[in-house]
Amino acid sequence: MQFRNEYPVGVPCWVDIASPDPQATARFYADLFDWELDQRGDYLVGRRYDGDVAGIGRLVPGDSTATWNMYVRVADVADAARNVPAAGGTVVSGPHDAPGIGRVVVCADRQGAQFRLFEPAGLTGAQRVNAPGTWNFNELNTNDAEAAAGFYGAMFGWRAHPLAYAGEEFQMWTRPGYGDFLETIDPGVKQRHREGGAPPDFSDAVAWLQGLPAGAEPHWSVTFSVDDTEAVAERAERLGGSVLVPPFNAGVAIVAQLSDPAGGRFTASKFLG
Repeated sequence: MQFRNEYPVGVPCWVDIASPDPQATARFYADLFDWELDQRGDYLVGRRYDGDVAGIGRLVPGDSTATWNMYVRVADVADAARNVPAAGGTVVSGPHDAPGIGRVVVCADRQGAQFRLFEPAGLTGAQRVNAPGTWNFNELNTNDAEAAAGFYGAMFGWRAHPLAYAGEEFQMWTRPGYGDFLETIDPGVKQRHREGGAPPDFSDAVAWLQGLPAGAEPHWSVTFSVDDTEAVAERAERLGGSVLVPPFNAGVAIVAQLSDPAGGRFTASKFLG
């Protein structure tokens, strides 16, 4: 398992959840995923395998439901934020300074799905990923894939790759050159992807897109890797959470859609490779 201290510009690098009760939410995820908790000012950081894996903060006044957020690494949040309106999105708030964490701008894409621009200043991003109890990937749920691809392509240089698996259609988004960066911290990763039968350009993958029914609200979702999806779903219920979609075989993984006690939704996934 690689220890990460750097993310290239234009790549998702961090996830956190905004909760009406950060301490209670932090205890839920600590018990669910075996995290240690590190208090950094008003912000809690979940840690596993001696590395930062995700954050827990407080909801802004007026909001009541916990929500997971995706952060994309940029060189300068103020400069990046100026590109958002030109790409068809909206700057919701910021830049904000989070002492010991970084600078953040809250944005929304053309369909209103929110995400964060992130300029690190203390927190570099998730240091452990793709291992049980850590962040796996983010997925945009939208009913306008073409507009979404145009927005994120303009903002971050992402490219959309339509794929089909087990009768389902979705998109893999890549940032060209990301796989070359991964080779510098995990030599041989591109070859392992090829030998494992991954789609072309999989090593450059940074996010996924899936369609929504008409009228549903576009949003970014988060998936965590687990070693036993059924056991994690049962544990989530014992801890006061909910099983929204029971574990099922998605072809490449056993997945379940879950909710924490404050309403924060997430997916647990056991890869079947």
